[in-house]
Amino acid sequence: MTQTRKRAVFTFLIWGVAMAAFSVIFFYGAGPERYALEKWRRLAGAVIIACGYLFYGLMLFLTRIRPGDHAVGRDERDEEIRNRANASAFILVLVYVFALSIILWEKFQGSGFVPVGWMWFLAYSTSFAAFISSSVIALILEFKASGHGQG
Repeated sequence: MTQTRKRAVFTFLIWGVAMAAFSVIFFYGAGPERYALEKWRRLAGAVIIACGYLFYGLMLFLTRIRPGDHAVGRDERDEEIRNRANASAFILVLVYVFALSIILWEKFQGSGFVPVGWMWFLAYSTSFAAFISSSVIALILEFKASGHGQG
């Protein structure tokens, strides 16, 4: 398994679990409208995202290319896949933030305000969406390129 594929799989798993855990906490009990008012839920959300970054950093460290490794590390194809995945993920995250903002506006325009808990959701889920979309796109591009050496 290439370093690009390995990192993409681990990134997807780490941030997929973090997203699922955060979603459970966010929609738990009184739901989004009370999220910002319940300190334990905000703290749980912060712990979840902090753990995500901790595990992500650990994964980057453990999957680094070490001096003396005999396996081929990264080549131009890996760099191209990473660049294309990140560029595509950037567009997807922009669309996600725009669409969620419009959905929230449509849902709450009658009341004149969006509950502040939704801003927490937008912030956290944007981070999750960036990592997850980039890793999924990298896996798709790597799969398409495997076997014939093209990106």
